[in-house]
Parts: sequence; C-alpha cells; structure tokens
Amino acid sequence: MTASTPRQSPYQSLLPFGEGDADFFFGRDNEIRVVIANLFASPLTIVYGPSGVGKSSLLHAGVVPELRRLGKAVVAPYSQWHAEPALALRARVAQAAGVGSAQEAGRQTLSEFCEGICDRAGRPLMLLLDQFEEYFVYTEPFSGFDEELGALLGARDLPLSILVSIREDSIAKLDRFEGRVPHLFDNYLRIEHLDEPGATAAIEDPLPRYVSLTGQAVTIEPALVDAVLPQVQFGAVVLGEIGKGIVAKEESSHQRYEAAYLQLVMSRLWEEERKAGSRVLRRQTLDQLGGAKYAVRTHLDRMMQELEPADQDQAAELFHYLVTPSGTKIAHRVQDLAAYTGLPMDQVATLLAKLSEPRFRILRPVGSSNAQPGMARYEAYHDILAKAILEWRSRHEVSKVSLSEDQLRRREDFQVQLAELLKLTESSLEEDRVRAARLLSMCSLPPRCAPASSGQGRAVIDGDSPTSFRWDSSSWVECSARLRDRCRWPVCLP
Repeated sequence: MTASTPRQSPYQSLLPFGEGDADFFFGRDNEIRVVIANLFASPLTIVYGPSGVGKSSLLHAGVVPELRRLGKAVVAPYSQWHAEPALALRARVAQAAGVGSAQEAGRQTLSEFCEGICDRAGRPLMLLLDQFEEYFVYTEPFSGFDEELGALLGARDLPLSILVSIREDSIAKLDRFEGRVPHLFDNYLRIEHLDEPGATAAIEDPLPRYVSLTGQAVTIEPALVDAVLPQVQFGAVVLGEIGKGIVAKEESSHQRYEAAYLQLVMSRLWEEERKAGSRVLRRQTLDQLGGAKYAVRTHLDRMMQELEPADQDQAAELFHYLVTPSGTKIAHRVQDLAAYTGLPMDQVATLLAKLSEPRFRILRPVGSSNAQPGMARYEAYHDILAKAILEWRSRHEVSKVSLSEDQLRRREDFQVQLAELLKLTESSLEEDRVRAARLLSMCSLPPRCAPASSGQGRAVIDGDSPTSFRWDSSSWVECSARLRDRCRWPVCLP
C-alpha cells in the first residue's frame, strides 16, 4: 500500500507489510522492542525464523518506522539481492542518509563507503539486510562483493550496526563468513509465530484504525475471533503437500498462530462481507466458506481457474523454475524462463505480467520497473505461495496424466468401433450398408471432425457443422477411408 492508494481493507492478505502499512501492523510490539534494543547494543544481530513467520513485515512495518521515529541513526533496509548488490546496496545507504551517492564510491571498499556516509550524516548507520537467504542464491562465494560484505559484517571499529534477517533453513549458510566475521553467532534472535495476544491484536486492532481513516463503521463478532484463532494455529493447515489437511496439534499452553494464514483468512472474510453489503465480520461467513482451511487451500486454485487451460499449462512449466522442490522462491528473467521452457518470450512475458496483476498476486516483478524486454525478473509473491505453487503444480501434472490416459482409452475404443463400422461400410451386403448408414447417422462428432451432407447423398467429412450422413453406394470406400484418416474421437455406436 502507498500513501496515494486508498486502503481497501484493514487486512493485508499475502501482501508483505511495508513502512506504509505500519498503521495496520499489530501483534509484534514485544519483538519490535527486542530487535531495536539489540541493534543499539550489538554491532551484528542475526534474526532468523521459519519461512512465512513474518520477518520482513516485522522489520519493514515495525522496526524501521520506530527507528525512524527515534531519529538516532541512519536506517537503511535492503533486500534486493537479485540486483547488482555492490552498487545497489551503496545506493540504498546513500539514499537513506540523504548524502553522497553510489557513484561517488570510486574505489572505496564497502566498509570505507559506509564509514564516509556516517561521517557526513553525523549519525551511526543501522543496516538491515533482509531476506538474506537470497544472497546465497545470487552471489558467488568469495567474489569481490562477498569479500567486501564479509569485511563489513566483521567490522567492529565503525559507527555501524548490522542486522541480518534469514530463513531458519538457511542459517547454516552463514558459515561462509566464519573466519572473516569474529563472533558470528554471538547475538541472534529467533522470531516465533504469533502468540495468542498478538494474533488477537492482528485480527481486532486493524478495524478501529480502518474506521478512523475511512469513516466506514465496521465491527467484528467476538465469536468470529474465537473461531478463527484455533483454525490458524501453527500446524493447523498444511499448504503445499498433497493429501494433507488438518494435522494433530500438540497440547500446549503456548500456542502459536501463523500470521500469513491469519491475514489471508481475514482478507477473504472481508471480501465476502463487502460483497454481501455487510458491515460486520461474522462467524457465519467463515462457516459458509468452509473454515480457514478451505480459504487457505483454495486461494491459489481460485486465481488459477481464471486462466485459460493453455495458460495454466504454461504457468505450470514456468513454476517449475520459479520454485525449488524444497519450496524456495527464485527470481528469473523473462528471457531465461523462455529459454528453459522453450516457450515464445512474448507469451512468457505476457503470462508473467498477468500473474503479477493485483487481482492475481501469484508472482511479482523484482528489480527495476524499467528493465529492457526480456530482462525483467519475476518471483513467487510470498513464501507460503511458493509452497502452494508446488502443490498446485503437482495436482495439475497429475490431472494432465489422468487426462492423457482418458484420451488414450477413448482412442483405443474408437479404433474398435471404427473397425466394426468399416466392416459394415465395406460389406457387399445391402443390409450391412443400410445398418452402417443408420449407425453413421446416429454418430455425434465434435464440430472439427463432424461430417456435413452435400449433393445427392454423398457424405462430406471435411465440413465444420455437425449433421447426419446421407449415403449413396458410390461413396462407401471413399468415406470409410476418409473417416479413418480424419476422425480422432470415439464414434459412439448403439
């Protein structure tokens, strides 16, 4: 959301919270305080947690706005690892400080550049390196920039505090910097899923804020809050694995709740109530949707069903390269995806752009919006969508296999039926010919294969409109041969 775009919902769906959404970001007050305290106390802090836990939202909508309000440091969040980070990171720091530029760096190392920015700004620098797992996807180990960043992470004599935010399953990759970064793992924070007070705040508190900004009176039934919470508990919904739904939950006095699923469910409820003209979020609506599990598991399906079958097939091919088998999203250029899939680049570009539209939000463009044709990069819109994409693609491939088996069976049936029909049409017995004519007149063929009658009873196989055959004896052999060659669908004999 931007300041110039009127907010349509108090909930975020799968859209990551940014600085402009800080007014609607609730449930993480304690985490915000702890992260900020560590930034002021330590030169290096590692923040980690599972995929989809909300690390980026915590930083951009919680930590960054509060640091800016305090005004004690230059705050520079950065996450565009697919770009040219050696230049882009410098540009981000210079922009945040309001002094200097990346081009002024010359032959300065990254550490020297950051030190110069701090001197000119007259304040320390807080550098928040988000989605750091993607750094290892796009950066070669011990490359020039890798060496510079390692030196920056290990710097202890600069007015600098660095936060590295990384997915839990990638934290071991930080070993690349061991030996270059003293006490690499001395200060780390694990971000958990929402606790119950936080999840309750994330459901209830955005509504009064929305009302105050829009003047539209909207309320929520307490019964809905009580119904949603157990359905978005951690582990209550498995998305991205075929054949799994509700899983057994451990009894615990410290239940956790998945922020991304919560936002998705509440956004779906909001949409349904708005369609119905209701100004109350109701428990009844959740029940009518089939509960939170249905809302989550059908989110991607609803969007993909809007595509034509051919586009679905092409999307499945593209998804193969945009999400790894373990569920990690990867950004690729349009021209690379076209090369991988063998699809025309203009078709790939059109489909990627469509899947990135606001009504779809399956993919998103990353990097410059002014990229040359074929050079724009796209990635999965959200981590939990990456998992859902894996599931959808698996089910789509299974459905294609099933359809192919059905078509093969129908083709085999057709061959048997056609053989019987041809025996009748090629028979010299008048009674067989009469029976064949009757059978052919009862056949229902699709338009592209259907015969059209013409002339004095001669059967014409090439016509476009379905009609009945009318025969004369001179057309038997010709029609039987052409029927064998032209028709690819079962002929239904009584």
